[in-house]
Amino acid sequence: MQAQTKHKLYKWVLFLVMLLIAFVVAFPFAWMVMSSFKRADEFYALRPTFLPEHFMMDNFTELFEKWSFLTYYKNSIIVTVV
Repeated sequence: MQAQTKHKLYKWVLFLVMLLIAFVVAFPFAWMVMSSFKRADEFYALRPTFLPEHFMMDNFTELFEKWSFLTYYKNSIIVTVV
């Protein structure tokens, strides 16, 4: 093999390895975001799906109304800065 061909092959292998690493790192975050739009019974199903059957925003409404998320977030920022 010529040096130029080896260099191209090395670049492609490196690209594929980096693409695999990016997928492994990004998939849990994407799963978390998609799960936030699911109902609880769909979230705990024995055969999980990546996309929710019905997108719902009720989880976010509960987060801000019932759990005072903004207060907890503000306190975390204050503790981090101090």
